[in-house]
Amino acid sequence: MTSDSEKTPRKSNVKKIIALSLAGVITIAAILLYNNFSRLLSEALLRSFNSSIVSDVYELKFEKLSVNIFDRTINVYNATMVPREKPLNAYPYINSSFRLTTEKLTLKNVELFTLLDQSQLKLERISISKPDVELVLAGNKHLFLPFKDSTAVAQAAGHAKKKFIESFLLSEFQLIDASFHVTNFKKQREFKINEFNISLHDLLINQQVGKDIMSLKQAELSMGGLNGVLKKGAMKRVSFKDFKIGIDSLSMLMTPDTLLFHFRDLNTGSRCTAMTYMRCAGGQNPSRIVFYGRSVAHNKPL
Repeated sequence: MTSDSEKTPRKSNVKKIIALSLAGVITIAAILLYNNFSRLLSEALLRSFNSSIVSDVYELKFEKLSVNIFDRTINVYNATMVPREKPLNAYPYINSSFRLTTEKLTLKNVELFTLLDQSQLKLERISISKPDVELVLAGNKHLFLPFKDSTAVAQAAGHAKKKFIESFLLSEFQLIDASFHVTNFKKQREFKINEFNISLHDLLINQQVGKDIMSLKQAELSMGGLNGVLKKGAMKRVSFKDFKIGIDSLSMLMTPDTLLFHFRDLNTGSRCTAMTYMRCAGGQNPSRIVFYGRSVAHNKPL
């Protein structure tokens, strides 16, 4: 006959097994739910991008996505945005392009269910960490993206109508420790920039027919170094170290052939500047003149 003292441990062991089993089931269910939610967000994010007119010219890809549903933050890993080999629609005025790759793209305060239900990305902040950006410039005025024009009407006839940026507001946009490689074929110039950081506050972008409007309330820019080679003109090389610039407010109006901008309270500074000129006299061989400067600063309300 089994005593009461022997039954008690058995009941305790059964309860532990049941509790562990329930915990395991809940954990597995939570993991599956999270993975499915992340997958749905990934698909919605791509749909949001592909519904914009920018997707006619550029393609967005990324490796994976994670989300914190409590603070509504989405982290996108190993993302790339590159020009399409063949644009989905022709935009003859576009003469320049960019390629961006980044380890992490952070989207903060995202309206998650708006993104899932309507494929619309509404958020407050964007932060891009350690991106590599390659800019290829051509023409006198560098145009990277489509303007809002009659192309939208042509798309509506045979395809799903893509969206222009009617009005897009961000509390903050950041590039952190970016590297830039800029090639200007028309002017035969090449620049490399490292440790580039920029923070834009209260950024507003609006696309209207034939023009793009952008404004911001504060901008802070810094770079660890810039090195440039200029094949045309007297100046042949230029370099900066620890360059910084700040602007209290900026507004820009861009059309296919015009760029207008207004700004105020410009602050600049550079710890070290070097410029190299090549000078020729009477057909003689070029001689080199190098200028160095330190503690360059400018602060003047405009």
